[in-house]
Amino acid sequence: MRPLLLTLFLSALPLASMAIEEPTYEVVQQLDGAEVRQYAPYVVAQVQVAGTADEAGSKAFPILAGYIFGKNKGERKFDMTAPVTQAPVPVRMEMTAPVTQAPAAGGYVVQFVLPKGVTLASAPEPLDARVQLREVPGGRVAVIRYSGRWSPTTRWD
Repeated sequence: MRPLLLTLFLSALPLASMAIEEPTYEVVQQLDGAEVRQYAPYVVAQVQVAGTADEAGSKAFPILAGYIFGKNKGERKFDMTAPVTQAPVPVRMEMTAPVTQAPAAGGYVVQFVLPKGVTLASAPEPLDARVQLREVPGGRVAVIRYSGRWSPTTRWD
């Protein structure tokens, strides 16, 4: 079984009156301020960007938004979905002696989830070569919902 992954669900646009589509999931467990969910596989459009965690979203958003708003073969447009995810890019290093070095930041992979029913075969090809399409396998995820009133990255002492 895969280890639990922590994903921060972000809403890219504050749409209080409209529901934003999410991948299919089942709540497995309720926790204090979080849920453990079992997700079905889903397809994402993703881009890798260099920079810090704070910069990654603003660098990646226009690239990914271009794809879902029609910058693809066939000019197909998609509605915004949730989650928008961001994760550090793993850095591979050669073994050295002594082992005293730390990997430099390799950037971040930012993903937009594509709507239900979109498969790798049916998704239009991106016009921007930086946009990659990928199927995310199903799995368990711990989720903290971002409500717009507080941020889990803000510390209150």
